[in-house]
Amino acid sequence: GTWTWDVTARSESWSPALRALYGIRPEAEAGVQSFLGYVHPDDRSRVMAKVSETLATRRQLHEQRFRIVRSDGQVRRILSRAVVTAGTDGVIERLDGVDVDLGPAEGHAPSSQELLSRVGELAWLVQTFEATFGAAPLVAFVQDRELRYRWVFNPALGYSVDEVLGRTDAELNPNEANVAVLVAEKQAVIATGSPRRREVKVERCGEERWYDLCIHPHVVDGEIEGVQCIAFDLTERKRAEAALAESESRYKALFSAIDEGYCLAEIITDGEGRAVDYRFLDVNPHFEAMTGLKDAVGRTALELVPDLEPVWVATYARAGLGRESFRFAQNSAAMGRAYEVFTGPVEPFGRLVIVFRDVTEREQRAERERLLLGEMTHRTKNILAVVQSVAQHTAMAGRDDFVQKFLERIASLAASHDLLVGGHWRSVDLRSLLDSQLGHFAGLIGNRIRIEGAALQIQPQAAEALGIAVHELATNAGKYGALSSAAGGVGVAWAVEGGEFRFSWAERDGPPVVPPGSRGFGSAVLQRLARMSLEAAVDLDFAPTGLRWSLRCPQERVVAAG
Repeated sequence: GTWTWDVTARSESWSPALRALYGIRPEAEAGVQSFLGYVHPDDRSRVMAKVSETLATRRQLHEQRFRIVRSDGQVRRILSRAVVTAGTDGVIERLDGVDVDLGPAEGHAPSSQELLSRVGELAWLVQTFEATFGAAPLVAFVQDRELRYRWVFNPALGYSVDEVLGRTDAELNPNEANVAVLVAEKQAVIATGSPRRREVKVERCGEERWYDLCIHPHVVDGEIEGVQCIAFDLTERKRAEAALAESESRYKALFSAIDEGYCLAEIITDGEGRAVDYRFLDVNPHFEAMTGLKDAVGRTALELVPDLEPVWVATYARAGLGRESFRFAQNSAAMGRAYEVFTGPVEPFGRLVIVFRDVTEREQRAERERLLLGEMTHRTKNILAVVQSVAQHTAMAGRDDFVQKFLERIASLAASHDLLVGGHWRSVDLRSLLDSQLGHFAGLIGNRIRIEGAALQIQPQAAEALGIAVHELATNAGKYGALSSAAGGVGVAWAVEGGEFRFSWAERDGPPVVPPGSRGFGSAVLQRLARMSLEAAVDLDFAPTGLRWSLRCPQERVVAAG
């Protein structure tokens, strides 16, 4: 008779034939507990241990022999076999079994009527088994010690039962490597008596199929006479896995080839479902280059960048949790970079793709251009003040050559302006740059303006930044600082030491310095432009005795190659 034990629902159903086998009335309860009540007392502990072993080891085939004591007192021998079904997590959910009457226990000879009844029951069991499992994707078979097929159900690869019986794996499977694996596994079960399980591949006429093969010893009267196996067809799953692997391969090739950063991420939420972080699940080769983040897969954004701005988590939550697709641009002070990003949701819920481009250099270039444009506007406004200062210093030297010196200094100012705006040189001598910027104070150089430093060729970007800064310092000194009086002076110095470039401007003996009430464009030029362009540390000190400005940065940001 057949039976089903639903482990999850803790219920069991018995067929009428099984009830008759155990001598149970149709209306009587039949379940796990009543079953154990019919098991012979001497066999009961062994039966329970075998069931526990099957549940614990998660085998796919359960088999045992035991005796039962029927309600009429007869003692019968039972062979019980069951196919085990497990959930996706591997936990056993149900067993579908068949109990076969092997006859009376020793000392009980079956009658002719019992034998006929048993033959009829076995025929019914065969029909039930074939009806239940005939359409299932599984193969069941028994092989003897020489591994010749003695019984087979639902043969694979289009073979008929007659074509399989009596033959070996080598005679049915042309692939010698596959046969060697099959034979080795089955011989190990015969030798050890321990079940084995593995995935195997079989072939015929170019067709190949994959099976999850469960091999158990075939025991007759206590002796291992071969193997009994159940093979579950995995072919469709394998094909789906191969298609998925090919798809993933194409996808990885695509995102490895693009010149943008890419990552797959998932939103992490707290107990109330609010986004608190996101984890990187996959990245392409440009990801590390554009973010500076190494070994990111499996780690979270805040784990890699603890000071990351909250706006990043909130923005990506719109895609992962809100299921939006959109583009945006965002700066990150914590990462020191600026990005243009496209993001959108993917399955399962909470995951998203991020495609991005590092636009830090572009943003820095645009900021420098804005500062330069502002400086040009600022200089235009200062032209008249500079001309006035030049005129005043020229007049202090005497009236006889006033016009000539005045024109020379105006020409020097124009030459300096042309030098900065043009910006097409490969390198510039630092002293020449200073002479150009201080041209309208040329008469003071070597006297009230002292310049100290070895000859040095500097890069165009450094010349641009330093030239603008010196021009601003000189303009302010002429209007308000040390060069606005007859006694004041300025010291300009630079040096390259220990891989570092240092530059200073120090005013002295001028009018008392009063810090400005607000920082205007001049302060922005002196602090922000040099810092951005040269990655420099800048200090602007409005000391009462004289303004001081100093700059320190890596020498490779200033010194020209060669």
